[in-house]
Amino acid sequence: MALYPFHGAWHGGAAVLAASQLALEQVNQRDDVLPGYRLNLLWNDTGCDPGLGLDLMFQHLYSPPTKIMIIGALCSIVSQATAQVSHRWNVVQLSPVSSSPALSNKSRFKMFLRTNSPDSDINPAKIEMFTQFGWSKIATIHQAFELFSVANDGLIGLMKKKGMTVVTSEIITTDPIIQVRNLQESGARIIVGSFYADMAVRVFCEAYKIGLYGPKIAWILVGWYSENWWNVSVPNTDCTIDQIKEAIDGYFAVDPIRVNPKPELTISGQTAHEIQKLFLQRINHEPLPALNSGLQGFDAIWTAALALNKTMTDLENNGSARLENFTYQDTEMGKLLFNNAMNTEFPGVRGWISFNKKGDLNSIYRIDRFQDHVNISYIGESHEGLQFSSCWHM
Repeated sequence: MALYPFHGAWHGGAAVLAASQLALEQVNQRDDVLPGYRLNLLWNDTGCDPGLGLDLMFQHLYSPPTKIMIIGALCSIVSQATAQVSHRWNVVQLSPVSSSPALSNKSRFKMFLRTNSPDSDINPAKIEMFTQFGWSKIATIHQAFELFSVANDGLIGLMKKKGMTVVTSEIITTDPIIQVRNLQESGARIIVGSFYADMAVRVFCEAYKIGLYGPKIAWILVGWYSENWWNVSVPNTDCTIDQIKEAIDGYFAVDPIRVNPKPELTISGQTAHEIQKLFLQRINHEPLPALNSGLQGFDAIWTAALALNKTMTDLENNGSARLENFTYQDTEMGKLLFNNAMNTEFPGVRGWISFNKKGDLNSIYRIDRFQDHVNISYIGESHEGLQFSSCWHM
């Protein structure tokens, strides 16, 4: 079962599906992975809506054939809604993209893991950036979703430990006008913004109107927006695209590395860049929404395949049931598959794929600055004492 969004606040489902199907074809062509089996992906459009996502999941669970895993959801709010209950069917849920820190809570999301890392893991990179630039007074503004609030609270905690001052912390529920004006009135110059891309357009429209941008203002945003994310029509905004582009010029973004820049072979026998070329050819180089997140679907499918392959071998060695004997009442096979997924390691598109005890991907991060249509990137590990070892212009 795949729960992917093709419309809504974040709608990168088409890109992730294309990469997922590419990986499925490679897995099904291999004689050494799941011999005698063929993986099939039954996908639906969640619309990035938790209610719809739950409804689709229940429809799948109560309709044949039996689903042995869930790939998704992609939007964190849908993953949180579905992963709180999917374990009751003993189904392992694996998200390629979801980044909410809340999803690391194993008491709530018992059989959930992801080929992504939580946004809270990015916080040390932000703190190191503040330190290197000598920024000590920081303001935050975030959308009222757990995805953003948990990471924001963690950032504020780290800032206080480092002796930094929180100028103001604004929360957006519907319209960002008041919160953006509060930033200006507080004298904020370094601003960390956490919101979906459609809200980002509304925020920067208001920032443009009051002049809260330019060389004396630094905005730091999440890094998983689509390319040219500002070039969209968003309801309740009256700014032109050129005005939005002017307001965002110079912003920073922090994000995990998504394609391994080294010429190392992946589990498929190809380098990450070779797989990226195949992926782009598959979509005819179409600029799909959230294109930069698409290949995470490739690593997710390979994670699922290798976990199922190990489970198949374990079942055979134990002389017990086979994969096709799985039922939603089979707690033993469900736990075995989940443990095998958590212990899966392999060279993927993003680099070495492995998971921590929370089911989160161990990642390397990059900091980008978007200025005058030039993207400058810095790479570093995701831990305290972060050091950025290299940079290049793209």
